Amino acid sequence: MLLCRRAWLDVWRGRVPYGGEPVHGVVRPPLRTWARSALAPRNRLLPGLGERLGRHPRLAAAVLVCLRHVPGAPRHVSRPLIQRMATRLELPVSTGFRIQVDTAEPMGRVLATSGIWEPHVTAAFRALLSPGDVCVDVGAYIGYYTLLAADLVGPQGYVYALEPAAEAYAELVANLELNGLANVMALRVAGGAAKGEVVFDDRTQGQAMRSSVAQDGTAVPVRSVASLVPASEFERLRLVKIDVEGYELEVLRGVEPIFETGACPAVLVELHTGVLREAVVLLAEFAARYGLTLHVLADGSPNDPAPWRGTAIELAHSLESQHERHVLLVP
Repeated sequence: MLLCRRAWLDVWRGRVPYGGEPVHGVVRPPLRTWARSALAPRNRLLPGLGERLGRHPRLAAAVLVCLRHVPGAPRHVSRPLIQRMATRLELPVSTGFRIQVDTAEPMGRVLATSGIWEPHVTAAFRALLSPGDVCVDVGAYIGYYTLLAADLVGPQGYVYALEPAAEAYAELVANLELNGLANVMALRVAGGAAKGEVVFDDRTQGQAMRSSVAQDGTAVPVRSVASLVPASEFERLRLVKIDVEGYELEVLRGVEPIFETGACPAVLVELHTGVLREAVVLLAEFAARYGLTLHVLADGSPNDPAPWRGTAIELAHSLESQHERHVLLVP
C-alpha cells in the first residue's frame, strides 16, 4: 500500500510518466493536467473540452443548443466552452431560422451560445416589420438581420441585402439557401450616395466583421438605396438598416431621395467612432426635415425606448461612452 501511494505521488509530481513517455525530458502526466484543469474549469477545463468538441461540429452544435435551455449555462459553461472552439457550426436561432456561423467571429460565438444577436436591435425589427413590407439591409454581413426581416415580411414582402465583402457575401448567400428563402435579393454592392465603385479590403482570420475600404483589394460597385429599390415599392418600404463601418453618411445621403417622394421608412443606423459627431448632426437634421422621431437603442434598453429629447451634441457625447451605438429614426 505504501509503495502504491508513493508511485502515485511520483506520477502526480511528474517524476514518472503516466500513460506516455516524457516529451523533451518533461513528463506531462494526464492525471496532473486534468486535475489542474478541474481546479480552473472556466479557464482551462471548458476551453480545452471545447477545442476538442470543435472537431465534431454537429455534436458541438447540439451541445451548445442544449446548454441554452439550462439556467446560467450560456454564461458559465457555453462561453468558456466556445473560447477556443474555432469551427463552423450550423445552428437554429431564437428568431426561427438556421444559420451557419464561424465560432472564431464575435457574432458566431454569441449566436452559438445564446441564439440571438443584439436583442435590442432584434426587438426593433420585430416591432417595425409586418407581412408585405419591404426592408433594406445595408451591410448584411452573414445575414442574421436579412433572415429575420425575410421571416417578418413573409412571402408577400421583400428584402434587399447589400454586402460588399466577398467572404461575408458568400456566407450570406449560403445562409439564404440554407433557409430556402425566395423573398430576398442579395447584392454584392456597397451602399453609398451615388453610383460608383470602391475598393474593399477583405481581412479574414477572425476579422470578417471589419472588412473595410482600402487602396488595395477588390473593386465593388457602389449604389444608393434609392436606386436599388423600385419606386413602386417606396410606399411599402418600412425599414432601412445601415451598418457600414464608418460610411453611414454616404448611405444616408443615398436614402434621402426616397423621403423626397413622400415615403417615410424607419432608418436604423449603427454609428462608428470615426464619423460619430458628423453622423449624429446629419441624423438630427434628417429627423427634423422629414418629421421623424429619434431613439437611441442600447443593450438592455426597453423594447420601446423613449425619444431623445436633447441636442445633437448631447447625443454625440452620450453615444461616445457606449460600446454599441444604434440610433433609430421612426415616422
